[in-house]
Amino acid sequence: MNFIYTHIKTGMFQFKLFTVINLVQFCDGILYAYASLVQPIIKQEWNLSQSEDAQMASSFIIGIVIGSFLCAFIADLMGRKKSYVLFLGLSVFSIYYLSLVSTILQMLLVRLVVGMTYGITMPLGHVFSSESVESKFRGRFGLSLTISIITGKIYLVFLCFFYLQDLKTGNWRGMILLNLIPITLAFLGSIFILQETVRFQLAHEQYSQAFKQIDQMSIENNKDNAQLLTDNDKDGIIKWQITQRTVKNIEEQGILSRRYVGQTLRIWGLMILANLQNMSLFLLMPYLFAESNSSVWSVFLVFVSELLAAVLIYFVIDNKQYGGRIKVLLGSTLLLLIANTGLYFLRESFLVIGMQMIKVGTRGLFSTVLLVGSESYPTKLRSKISGTGQGIGKIASIPTPFLMLPLYYIDPYLPFLVLGILVIVMLIIVLTYPEDKTQQPLEGIKNQ
Repeated sequence: MNFIYTHIKTGMFQFKLFTVINLVQFCDGILYAYASLVQPIIKQEWNLSQSEDAQMASSFIIGIVIGSFLCAFIADLMGRKKSYVLFLGLSVFSIYYLSLVSTILQMLLVRLVVGMTYGITMPLGHVFSSESVESKFRGRFGLSLTISIITGKIYLVFLCFFYLQDLKTGNWRGMILLNLIPITLAFLGSIFILQETVRFQLAHEQYSQAFKQIDQMSIENNKDNAQLLTDNDKDGIIKWQITQRTVKNIEEQGILSRRYVGQTLRIWGLMILANLQNMSLFLLMPYLFAESNSSVWSVFLVFVSELLAAVLIYFVIDNKQYGGRIKVLLGSTLLLLIANTGLYFLRESFLVIGMQMIKVGTRGLFSTVLLVGSESYPTKLRSKISGTGQGIGKIASIPTPFLMLPLYYIDPYLPFLVLGILVIVMLIIVLTYPEDKTQQPLEGIKNQ
């Protein structure tokens, strides 16, 4: 399949595609940062109990779980574009309603829906990325989505300087209402600019649409030098697609078949442990900074560190010699081990640096695990491993508020001792992962 993208090259078609997808990821970053940072503010403003506070955090996580599993199946049933359009439209509605909620029940329901739209659009962006470019650019295009998510977080923190008095008080309604603008633009872009991926069309035997799209990409990317598909090319593509189905029945095989079960369990394990790290940070960071009387600048520095890490990963993730997927995973895991150990023993003196290191480490994991998952499976299983990996990871993190908050009230830094022990398990998984497909074609007969 990679020969098609090598033939038509990478150009204007991919530029328009990734403009929309990166805008969606930018909005996802806004929503994620917002869900985390407003939690202490709403807790104080509404005088919530510890249980209600934990429920508010969990509702967003549960929404992500539901969205991730919906992504795993709806994207293969409806298509990548239709799924994007449907749930971005729902996101526009839920964000508007979020600015109007007045009871804890309304807040729980709206955060559930917002989390669900995030859980669908975030992994689906990586599926779009892996299915739309040449293998030599796949890692960097995927990382551009990560950078967009982080940029969205930084943008939200920047708004905090204008809308919040401190990390415990502020106009959280006005801040989210302003963000209807980029989310609405992303929704409109998904309608008028996005196109269904060729891989999805071929996998579902939509040959005429796929051939039309390939020619359209060739014209947009190469202009006068465009080489349109000949009848022989079309026949060859159809025969190639039939061969892939003949070699093995992918639908029956599944992500838990004997062929894939080992790497599936490893990816799920990494996603579970990475999400525990990330959700603990999502929950604890605002409280630790608020209790230590840190300013919004501390949060800003954490997200800037995450952005710088993503930029560094961008330049090494497609480099087999100096980087690659597995090396990025290994470096990120070691960084998390150092960060959690340092936070437990050095405490407030290490708070900002430790939070920065955890953000960098988890960013390295999330930038790479979904990419490794997308590259390790054929087309009909790709959205399933991305969606189920995201979903299972988030399911494991649902109890995080009910586990970490009690530990936090015993000792604010006790959660990091537990997280440090779990990182050792993560390190074992990374060291035993079977294959690194950096710059390798996504599909070939032997892979299918």
